[in-house]
Amino acid sequence: MMLFTESGQPDIRAGMSKRMRDFREHPATQKEAERYRRLLARVGRAVYGKRWKSEMGRAVGVNLRTVRRWDSRETVIQPELWPRVLEHLDEREEGIKDMKAEVRAVMTELGVPA
Repeated sequence: MMLFTESGQPDIRAGMSKRMRDFREHPATQKEAERYRRLLARVGRAVYGKRWKSEMGRAVGVNLRTVRRWDSRETVIQPELWPRVLEHLDEREEGIKDMKAEVRAVMTELGVPA
């Protein structure tokens, strides 16, 4: 059964899931949404490797299914996620700095040049 809009045009949204309609109607353009999705995937892979989705979800406090929906373009990444991602990256960066200092100390103890 074909549904129509008030202007008499076929309603192409009628067969879409609510999540897909939300994706298409989000204020970010599809091009922007794709850029955001790619950035989140790059961050996730850089920090966690191949199993980044579950780890990223845990780190920013969302369900694995939510991360999968973002990655499969079913839903857009909500703007309020990005501060959590940045906070998590800052925490990881501090941990890496501490480990680098420890590795340098061990290298110095062993007389290994940097």
